[in-house]
Amino acid sequence: MATAMVNHLAELRAPLAMVLSDADAARATLDEAAGLLREEIQATELLLAHAFSAIAPRDGPALAAAAKLAARVFSDAPLLPGAIRAAMGLVASVYALPPPHAGTLEDARLILGKVFDDHHDATWLFRLYANCTPNYGIQPGDETWQAWSARNEEAFHEAAAAETRLISAIWEARHAVRVHRDYQAQSRRREVAWEAKQILSTATEEVDAASVAVRRMRDALAAEEQIVREAIGEAAAP
Repeated sequence: MATAMVNHLAELRAPLAMVLSDADAARATLDEAAGLLREEIQATELLLAHAFSAIAPRDGPALAAAAKLAARVFSDAPLLPGAIRAAMGLVASVYALPPPHAGTLEDARLILGKVFDDHHDATWLFRLYANCTPNYGIQPGDETWQAWSARNEEAFHEAAAAETRLISAIWEARHAVRVHRDYQAQSRRREVAWEAKQILSTATEEVDAASVAVRRMRDALAAEEQIVREAIGEAAAP
């Protein structure tokens, strides 16, 4: 049973690598989308700079004219609508793709869920082994058990943290797309790039935090595996 647990733990390396790969791909996609939004923001800022330099507001009437111009600039359609549409298409791809494919973040979340279940199975096997083979030097509460238990709990904790972060990143990505759609029906359509970019920044932070948690989980699982391997070796020693 302990050998089966070790094999279970070893088999978790590949799917965890896939989770990290998906997270890296999603981050790159979000970065690309943010770059497209920056192009719109920079174009609008340049337009405003030229407009205000032409008006040069120094008194009440000129200042009022400048305010009207700013309102007009933001109410117009984006200067680079193609860039914004492309950005939103990229953002949508991290959480949803045409069936049967899942977006990269959703795929990472699904794989992580499977890893969690497999780790639960491996944990059950080790507990069964420790309770059924007291003569092999592994018993609940002894030093080996405590060392294993600490890393086991850490792995589950980091898995939960990673899942929470992935869910949050998916929510933020969906929110960015919703904001883009909502702004199409509002008067200040050009502001969408600013708000969407801020939302993507939050989504990226969540992806980064998820990756950190997955790496910590991977390290905890490796430590679990090492502890069990050493326990098996000691039990087999004459």
